[in-house]
Parts: sequence; structure tokens; C-alpha cells
Amino acid sequence: MQTLELELKGISGSILDSFQALRSNIMYMNDTKVISFTSTTPSEGKSVLSFYTAVSFASINKKTLFIDCDMRKSHIKRYFYLNGNKTKINGLSEYVTGQSEDLVYDTNYPNLHMIPCGKCPPDPSGILSSPAFEKILKLAREKYEYVIIDTPPVSVAGDACIAGRMADGVIYVIRDGAIKSKEAKHCVETLERNDCRILGLVPNMVSKSNTNSYYYGNYGYYNE
Repeated sequence: MQTLELELKGISGSILDSFQALRSNIMYMNDTKVISFTSTTPSEGKSVLSFYTAVSFASINKKTLFIDCDMRKSHIKRYFYLNGNKTKINGLSEYVTGQSEDLVYDTNYPNLHMIPCGKCPPDPSGILSSPAFEKILKLAREKYEYVIIDTPPVSVAGDACIAGRMADGVIYVIRDGAIKSKEAKHCVETLERNDCRILGLVPNMVSKSNTNSYYYGNYGYYNE
């Protein structure tokens, strides 16, 4: 069995501890199998956090599926080597629109599979609102122990609310110093208004001087 330390080569011990804590907190929550990640704005680190959370679950032999739902501006493909057709990787948008039958790919991480986002469609929100996507999540629940979804920021589009409503809960990522508290409050209210269950806040890129300002209970943090 490959350990988390081997999976996350080059990651410092304190950050490994943070991911392990986040994973443990998720596992202790009731009825939490499908988890979506979002943030307020781009460049707050939600994609990296969602990716390493998925790797963390896979590293303890949990069969895990990572779904890239950030069809507007995906950054996650750089972290995976996808087995299968090396010349052309289709994804969620092509599958839902009937352009491809390819959907789930093996990755270079044991126990971890991925659904790429595919090409950006004219209406990404329509893809996530479709019965086809709902069926994908239903089947994923039956086959995998954990499903991690990366969604666009709340301020960019309604995609995060659509996916979050279908998930068992949402993890809200905030980059330290990147946004004002009023913006964060508005995004939280938006998620709650759309019937999203917020599991917790993950402060990201927290300076050492600000670490103690965050309550560390049911939340994990990624300290860089």
C-alpha cells in the first residue's frame, strides 16, 4: 500500500498533516460521500486542495473518483496522467452532449479515477443541471467510496451551487488575504440559499502570523 507521504512527494510535513486532518474530519461527518470544493474568486487554491484531498483518500485505499466540473477554466489536468487514449481525452461535456462515450479514466494514482471536464461547452451550467450528470453522480455513489468535485468559484458562475446542491456537502476554500469578509459572507449565503450544505471552511496559504486567527475544529487548513 502506498502511503500518503509517497503519494505527495515534495509536500512538507505540516501540509501533509493538514490534508490528513481534513480527510479525517470529512470521514467523521455523517452521510458525507460526495464533496464539492469551491471558493469566492479564482486563484484561491481550491483545485489544488480538491486534488490533494482526492489523492489523500486514495492513498488509504479508499476507491475515489475525482470529477473536474470547472469547465470554464480547468487547471486540474496538469496533476494527472490519464491512462487510455493519449492523443485525445474527452470528458464530461462531450459525454453529456453525446459526442463521446468516454468518461472515467484511470490515473497514475492507485485507487483514484477521474472524469475530466472536457472542452468548455456554450452552457456549462446546463451540463451540470442535466439528468445525465445527475445519473453520473448516482452511479458514482454506488461504485466509489468518495467522490471529490472541483467546481468554479461562486462569484464566477452558478455551477458551484448546482453541483453543491447535488453533493453531500461543500468545502469552501478561502485564500488568506484574498477577499473581504463581506464577499465571503455573500458567497456563503448564496450557497445556503441554493440548499448547499457547507461542511466547513479551509483557509489556504495562511501566513504563520494569522494561523491562530482561524478556529480549527471541524475545519482543515492548508498552511503554506
